[in-house]
Amino acid sequence: MKIGLDLSALESARRTGVERYALQLGTALDADPLHAVYGYSRRTLCPAPPFPCHRVSSSLPRPWWRSLRLAYAARAEGIQHLHAPTSAAIPSRGFTRSRCVHDLGFLGTDGGGGDEAMNRWERRRRVAALSREIPTIFPSEATRREFFSRFSDWSAPSVVIPHGVEAALFDDTALPTALPAEVPEAFALVLGTCRLRRQPERLAELFREPIDGLSLVWAGGGHAPPSLRAGVPGLLFLGEVDDRTRRSLLDQAQLLIMPSRIEGFGIPALEALARRCPVLAQDLPVYEETLGDHGVRVDFSEDSAFIEGLQRARTFSAAAREAGRQHAETFTWERSAKAHAEFFAELSAS
Repeated sequence: MKIGLDLSALESARRTGVERYALQLGTALDADPLHAVYGYSRRTLCPAPPFPCHRVSSSLPRPWWRSLRLAYAARAEGIQHLHAPTSAAIPSRGFTRSRCVHDLGFLGTDGGGGDEAMNRWERRRRVAALSREIPTIFPSEATRREFFSRFSDWSAPSVVIPHGVEAALFDDTALPTALPAEVPEAFALVLGTCRLRRQPERLAELFREPIDGLSLVWAGGGHAPPSLRAGVPGLLFLGEVDDRTRRSLLDQAQLLIMPSRIEGFGIPALEALARRCPVLAQDLPVYEETLGDHGVRVDFSEDSAFIEGLQRARTFSAAAREAGRQHAETFTWERSAKAHAEFFAELSAS
């Protein structure tokens, strides 16, 4: 099958969960000799994906580019199925299509815990796009339940397909990378873009001083609030880091903190388990699927619950950490890609 991927999300230098999903899915699909994968973007991607990627140049906004330039290029290539790794509405022009809805946080703070406030017209536009009858992949049952709680009349085909964990994270022979000198000896780690959903102000309040000698290190892009940049003793905002530094941070952190109030899957939590790093997460239904019993879940709004959970995670035994690693090994991109391809084939055959 010829599969096209809308890789316009990779045009940003940031590597959020959506970008990681797009890159890892394309790589795993391309490794299967039964499929030919072609990526499409408006600009040259750096680094380039390890599978063919066509630059379809345009100054058009992404929605127009998808409707006009992307659809034409995919049809000319003979693409049989076009997949958007985001919730974007992509056209159908002689091929089947699908999208991935990771979570509903982009609907904004009106929806509860989202990433931005917006006027009613912008919110209406986003809701209209999300409600379109496009075959959809959800990374977790929790995300699918939330989607159908908002769009109960939606009837397009859908399936739950979990994401995977990069195989390289299970390789213990890779040489470590030296961390920046300002990283403290004992620290908890947050990975991901600094967004409202990850409660940066709340974490700044909790770590205004180190907790039992433990500081907080935040590695990720975005616009950090002044409380994360003001030199507070218990906080360090590193900004964007490369994959090798990310891995070394996971190896040396005493635990990973997952503070998001909205989460569709939580790839960093499984990446931490792969590196035998304990996880402390906001208590959300999705972690019943991804973390199971291999992490600590608490309500971050309660100081006592947070500190107790942090202490529990710090004292995870070697056996518990190894069990978490074995759990993470069940989430592979090969398995995820196979399930994606089966869904694409079902759509093409229908």
